[in-house]
Amino acid sequence: MDPASRNIILRNKDYLSERIDLYKLRPFLKKHDIFTYLMLDDIYNFPTEYDFYVELTTRGPDALDKFRQVLRDAGYSQEASIFETNSSNIRDPDAIDKFRPVLRETGYSQGANIGGTNSSNIVGKRMCYKMNSKPFLGYCFIINNVKFKRHSYRYGSDVDAQALDRLFTNIGYKVEIESNLEASEMIAYLKKFSKQDWSAVDSCVLFILSHGNNSQNLDIIFGSDSEFVKLIDIYKIFDNENCQPLKFKPKMFFFSACRGDEVDYGVWTTVSSDAAKIVKVSAMTDMFIVHSTLPNHESYRDHEKGTWFCQDLIEVFSSDYLTQDLDTMLQTVDRKLESRLSEEMSKQVLHIDHFGVKATVYLSMEKVVDICEIYDPQKSLAS
Repeated sequence: MDPASRNIILRNKDYLSERIDLYKLRPFLKKHDIFTYLMLDDIYNFPTEYDFYVELTTRGPDALDKFRQVLRDAGYSQEASIFETNSSNIRDPDAIDKFRPVLRETGYSQGANIGGTNSSNIVGKRMCYKMNSKPFLGYCFIINNVKFKRHSYRYGSDVDAQALDRLFTNIGYKVEIESNLEASEMIAYLKKFSKQDWSAVDSCVLFILSHGNNSQNLDIIFGSDSEFVKLIDIYKIFDNENCQPLKFKPKMFFFSACRGDEVDYGVWTTVSSDAAKIVKVSAMTDMFIVHSTLPNHESYRDHEKGTWFCQDLIEVFSSDYLTQDLDTMLQTVDRKLESRLSEEMSKQVLHIDHFGVKATVYLSMEKVVDICEIYDPQKSLAS
């Protein structure tokens, strides 16, 4: 969502909260696909943690138009009219003045009206990881395995690696690439990468582009010698015990690789803070794990353009990283990925895991600082 539209929603948040029963909106929010079912459950079940209107501002460029239709469908035509101008998308925040006499501008402290009762203790901002370190937002390591001893050549992977290098350099990461590493070398380079000086940066990004499979229900990734590394062993290199400087900082792992040989042929459907306090934390936290495909399934690659996953991720991140959070961008990637169809009429979808994630990740905070409250691990642990 562009800053002007976000500002319109936030400026009118109190006015809407007083007049709208969010429970009446829920079926129409589902109908217009503004939020996922899981997000709606969080918003409605945990109103003290999620502000409906703040969350709305993170839901993409069409969210304002969709929300206006939701209000009409739910019988709130008058309230919907404050978003209407001669343009289909409001650009001037002051344009709404002609639709109602009083415009409230009391900030973001008031929350959503759940069940028709105005709640003053709703959190008015999204909890976000700090993501604004300079000169680098973080360090990004890309392992690009193309040639293998007993596996096929990964045509197109060099295209992915070069495009990812450009993308994350542009976002603000210091990028390092290594190619055709044997399994033992992968571990050695990952351990070396984990020993970076993380004190001056806010995050870690790792991409591994290679062949993969599963062994005894564990995901594995192959080195150029066709020997494998367990993904769980990679996670441990960066966990809170082995890489303490990254504790409480987001660690993003992306794997573009097969996870087995199963094929998804799809189905046909009809479209309609106490410093002295000592606490124990989990070993693996603040980890975002993104797989290009489902467990045990194949992952597809174009020999000239690169993998489906990297093509779609690079396109979406390039256009949206300034205004959208990581999970929202990955949902967009997944929609694009799921729209593809191989020559064998097979499909592919993302698999995303979160290990102890406490907050939202924006790869750029400049345009969303007004809706973010920086996650403070010390405060969180002390409570």
